[in-house]
Amino acid sequence: MDPLTGRERMAVQKVARRKNFSTLCLQSRDSEHTLAGQYAHAGGMTALDEAVLRNMGDEALGIVTANWYSAEIENAINKRFVANFRVDWGYDPGFYAAATYTEAAVLEATLKAINGRIEDKQAFMKAVRALKVDTARGPVQFDKFGNVIGNVYIRKVERKEGRLVNRVIQTYPNVSQFWTYKPEEFLKNPVYSRDFPPAKNLES
Repeated sequence: MDPLTGRERMAVQKVARRKNFSTLCLQSRDSEHTLAGQYAHAGGMTALDEAVLRNMGDEALGIVTANWYSAEIENAINKRFVANFRVDWGYDPGFYAAATYTEAAVLEATLKAINGRIEDKQAFMKAVRALKVDTARGPVQFDKFGNVIGNVYIRKVERKEGRLVNRVIQTYPNVSQFWTYKPEEFLKNPVYSRDFPPAKNLES
């Protein structure tokens, strides 16, 4: 992307100081025109996915993201998956590739639990909601609503063996859709909309 103009940099810095954050859109290959070193950088998981990260440079170093996957996760299944993926494709798998691999692992475990009786839909759904599967992303299970429960990882971009990686610096185990909220209390709230939750901190 083109470097920010002086006026644009001043405007962004003003917002960043007020809100105490900077955004990934400030990246530039010209470090003279970035906020690197002035603010901690945080980004979304898609922006720093391994498939994207391999095309980035030092501007990505130090950026922190949250995701349910990293190619750097230290478990035997993921190590095997990453090694084989790199042989086939020449780079580390990101969460898109890991999602498909995880889904296949859950499907395989479910079919084993019901002895391959895929036509028995009730047995299939009962089995998939009851099982807990070790996968490349870590242990996976489902809550009574059918939503996944699994680890969430805080990652930091570092250079390893000449390539950029998302090193895991913190793991939050068994995170559900409700996080630390009690499901019964959370579900008493209205559904998400333009009016809920109320946006109290937006500027006019």
